[in-house]
Amino acid sequence: MSLNLILMKKEILFLLVVLFLFISIPSFAQLQEHIDNGKIAYNKNADKEHHQNVKSTKEATEYIVGDTRSFWRYNLSVMPPSWINQAATCRAVGEHSYVFVADADWGTKMTQEDVDIVINYLENITAASTEMGIVEMDQTYFGQIPDELDADPKVIFYYSSLGSYNGSVFDGYFSPFNQMTESEAQMSGEHSNECEMLYMSCYPVDPTSLGTLSVLSHELQHLIHFGHDSNEESWVDEGCAEYAMVLFGQPDPISSFNTNSDNNLSAWDQQYSDYVKTMLFFTYLSEQTTGPDFITGLVANSLNGIAGIESEFSSIMFPLDFQQIFSNWTMANYIDDIAFADGEYGYAILDLPAFTHKQYFTSYPAVKTTTLNDLAAHYYRFSIDFTALELSFQFPQGGEWDLNLITFEDDIVKEIIPIFGDNILFNYPETYTLSKLVLVVTNKEIGTTTKTYTLNGNNLTNIGNISEDNSVLVYPNPAKDYVTVNLGDNDFEDVNVKVFNVFGQEVQNYNSDISRIENNSFDINTSRLTSGVYYLQIENGKKVALKKLVVE
Repeated sequence: MSLNLILMKKEILFLLVVLFLFISIPSFAQLQEHIDNGKIAYNKNADKEHHQNVKSTKEATEYIVGDTRSFWRYNLSVMPPSWINQAATCRAVGEHSYVFVADADWGTKMTQEDVDIVINYLENITAASTEMGIVEMDQTYFGQIPDELDADPKVIFYYSSLGSYNGSVFDGYFSPFNQMTESEAQMSGEHSNECEMLYMSCYPVDPTSLGTLSVLSHELQHLIHFGHDSNEESWVDEGCAEYAMVLFGQPDPISSFNTNSDNNLSAWDQQYSDYVKTMLFFTYLSEQTTGPDFITGLVANSLNGIAGIESEFSSIMFPLDFQQIFSNWTMANYIDDIAFADGEYGYAILDLPAFTHKQYFTSYPAVKTTTLNDLAAHYYRFSIDFTALELSFQFPQGGEWDLNLITFEDDIVKEIIPIFGDNILFNYPETYTLSKLVLVVTNKEIGTTTKTYTLNGNNLTNIGNISEDNSVLVYPNPAKDYVTVNLGDNDFEDVNVKVFNVFGQEVQNYNSDISRIENNSFDINTSRLTSGVYYLQIENGKKVALKKLVVE
């Protein structure tokens, strides 16, 4: 069998593992609950001064190949999980790491050949680099690995058959309980190995596949992040861990989130789309700021969540705040073109799939009432068969909104047009051929609620192939019972005035209802019109003028 075929089979297995991992969320949630409980217990019970005393009385541990010891680990093959104690043997030693393998799995689930591959990636290479291994990479980009209790700077990577349960496949995890003393852990009914370590699986996953090794870099970031900020918000910690996979060169496949972008960035529900959204955001954040150094500072920042991000923005004098960078990110996810706007709306290191439209309006009028989570976005595409497109919005529940039209020529982004207020009249471009028109609706409110909004899109082609005539004045505007039309220098003798609503439907015809024409001015009665936005079409058989009118 060729090497390429072997690698292909391994990566297919990794993708299947990713799929199975999120099929049975309840089982996976048991592990996440264990990790979360470890964080709570550490912040409640860990005595750091005592830890320093414990470490100072210990002799520095220096394992050699062949050394044996037993490890507490969570038995994930039963639900609810329970602790088991397993004997293991050191099978490799590197500058930064030890590889231990459970004796019960040695020679069957993991071999020396597997260990040699793992230690090479831990110490020397990644999928993206031959300059450094995983441990050095994670320390370079996320910070120093903590040394809480064992007076040993090296990390133990403990391999055993983590197995699976009810479709959930467990490939690896970091447990905060190991950063506590055994007595502190037992206060919560748990156990500690009192050392920096990660649990990695050698069955049913392939421990040498690039996917599993990438997960290893992900979990190591958790260990580092916990050492710097033990109560960081999950979405930030997970986003940085996903970024570690990007730096390793084998990120999670980008799926799920791109087909449903209505997912609050700061919410964490352990869904696969949550991992993808945070991976994209922190990769984008790195590329738009100072690179991986920004993430390093964020990990070290004692503030949590958005406050930590804003604090790091301040430290580098970044010109945007969180909500602004978030809004740009929602557009970058759709555009993903670093050749446009100096790379502000794209990814250099990732190639994104297309993001799904909330709706593609192929005819007009277009009306959509829907909800959108805080810190989330919708994408709408519009048919380009129009002369003038009226877009109007209603936001009955408040919130903070960014509305942007993205135009394309030959499917390459041409311009971004911000919408200020609740409506816009977009005329078909005269300087380029429009191939696609997309609206990005971004709810940038920082919160955990959903907001309702209504979008109206109206093709004004049937009003005439015209644009607003600035030489014609309409006042007062907004109007109540009447409006005066001043034709300026235009020669309008037999004037016909039609009124259209925002759907392009004719609602009034003032051909016989014009009260006077004097000095090229006349009044029309608007008392029969309900409050709203209208368009006046003023013509004399030779020329047509279009004016927007608001009736109160």
